[in-house]
Amino acid sequence: ASMANSLEVRVPFLDHHLVEYIFSLKSNVYFDEKIQKKPLQNILKQYFKTTVFNRPKQGFVGPDKYYMNYEIYRKELVNGFLVKYEIIQQNYIQNLLNNKDHWRLWKLFVLENWWQQNIENNEQ
Repeated sequence: ASMANSLEVRVPFLDHHLVEYIFSLKSNVYFDEKIQKKPLQNILKQYFKTTVFNRPKQGFVGPDKYYMNYEIYRKELVNGFLVKYEIIQQNYIQNLLNNKDHWRLWKLFVLENWWQQNIENNEQ
């Protein structure tokens, strides 16, 4: 959601003591044009192979074969709780299935499972 709206929300080094410490060092300790996050790499290189640090940057790649399992979407969503409680119309889900829109189907599948675990189970 953040990336879709051009927002950066990852803040792993928010501790002001850490930031103050890093900037108290000479810049050659933490800055190198050829190495990103030099101090972090220096710490982590004892735990990882150098190939981890030298490989190109890549995004998260999910298991498309799993996401494109339309049969599970049909089974779980067409007559699921979201349809039962009229949160999603059944014809909308059918349209997504017909168009093989696995991206939206996956999101609804996650919501359906959340509903089952958090709403439906609490009402019984």
